[in-house]
Amino acid sequence: MEVIRSYENKKVKHVSKLKDKSYRFETEQYFAEGLKWVSDALKSDTSSDIIDYILVKETKISEYMTVLGDFERIYAVADNIFDRISETQNNQGILAVLRVKKNSGMPIGNRILYLDRIRDPGNMGTIIRTACAAGYSEIVCDDCVDSYNPKVVRSCMSAILHVNIYSAESTTLKSLKKCGYAVIAADADGESVFELRELPEKLALVIGNEAEGVSKEISAHTDKFVAIPMSGNIESLNAAVSAAVLMYNLKNNKGE
Repeated sequence: MEVIRSYENKKVKHVSKLKDKSYRFETEQYFAEGLKWVSDALKSDTSSDIIDYILVKETKISEYMTVLGDFERIYAVADNIFDRISETQNNQGILAVLRVKKNSGMPIGNRILYLDRIRDPGNMGTIIRTACAAGYSEIVCDDCVDSYNPKVVRSCMSAILHVNIYSAESTTLKSLKKCGYAVIAADADGESVFELRELPEKLALVIGNEAEGVSKEISAHTDKFVAIPMSGNIESLNAAVSAAVLMYNLKNNKGE
């Protein structure tokens, strides 16, 4: 296998340019690092469609061949070149360039997550990962950090492969309400999420901005506000933690 030894190589430069949001938007691609991430992508039924190519450190090729299997678009990269494009200091020496999943039409399912101006990549990645685990496979992002930002991709692990992400520009709260979804937003002054009764069959859970909460525009479309009771002098929880508590409770609450 020929080894890429120049930073000027087209595939290497492409990965480096994918760190820029506008370039990701233009190419509709992103990259993900780590053996577990790449392994999960390869196990996907649509791996040949979602993975453009895989780059592996020269010194890791033999170690990773079992995981890579019969996937053909694999390229060895000199260790120093790989380290230059990697987003992590102690990288595992493997990354995949993937195609962004295109979602059109309206979300489906009884539970939808609506994110209002989530700006921290770590929060966004954790929320996506938790949403996948909790069964919220449709996520609407309203003026949030880019879901395919390298830090988001790293923190959500491979969960982003298993959820559908929509833009609020095409999937508005107004359109969701027309489709029968009740809008429930997180707010410190809302009703305790643990005391909710008679939940609607279809709902969209709104998680607001880390510093400002839910916007006034979204509040105007909200049917119910819910809160997580706090003890002591704690006034609020991290956005990702709040999202986890609310998602699981609203997922399992049958309104009885």
